[in-house]
Amino acid sequence: MRSQIINSLSCEDTQRNVTAYHKALINEVCCKFGFADFSVQQFIALRKNVEVGFVATRLTDWECRAIFEYGKKHVFHEYYPLIVDLIKNVTIPRKEKDYGCTINYYHMFPPLYHEKMIYSFFVNFFDKPLFKAFTPEKSVLEQQLMKHISAFLCKQNKYGPEQINVAILDDQFLVVLISGLLTPFLQDAIKNGMEDDDPFIAKLFVAEGKTVLEDILAQYFSTQAYNPFIYFDKSSDKLIILSSLSKKSWLHFLSAAFE
Repeated sequence: MRSQIINSLSCEDTQRNVTAYHKALINEVCCKFGFADFSVQQFIALRKNVEVGFVATRLTDWECRAIFEYGKKHVFHEYYPLIVDLIKNVTIPRKEKDYGCTINYYHMFPPLYHEKMIYSFFVNFFDKPLFKAFTPEKSVLEQQLMKHISAFLCKQNKYGPEQINVAILDDQFLVVLISGLLTPFLQDAIKNGMEDDDPFIAKLFVAEGKTVLEDILAQYFSTQAYNPFIYFDKSSDKLIILSSLSKKSWLHFLSAAFE
């Protein structure tokens, strides 16, 4: 199955195969569990061991009014916790089998509303560089960004993270996964329930993620962060950042998704 999905020599073929695979898998899961077919459009970007994508659907006029005028949530938003659970227990094991490798970490961000669309972005990190041959010219800059992030965190926290993974995808997205930020003291604080009422540790690392993102975007891309996704997963001790490389390209990307 893997050889039918991933062509290590052709990025275009692999993106086309992976997109078709996702569509079939989502339809299968929706049918099996009785969900409406939320996904009417998809996007996939691949680099090194990273897969970024979204599923999206168009909002009806009455859904737009309910969401933007009355503060209601789309049904996809309401089902978000259940969908995340299905991804963990159904789609991730299936994808690992079909791709022929393990997914070390994955995250599905809460739905994003933009004009008359609702998007849900996801990131998967595999244990093998399945897409290493795609856009290899990004490697030097990715290494520079990893060193920059490590130096920033060492200066900020007086210690460095265990691992940093950086990927630039399609000249559109920057993905950063930082592992091992928690000190023994912070780990104990989480175990003792100090995060339950006020997640100050998560807020701290999210704020640091935003600062270092703004720094590297300004220095290496001459741009500013615009509505990035930044999330600290305290259970796995990982900070994940998904950002566009410019406000203009981000808005154009969202607007053009259904043209």
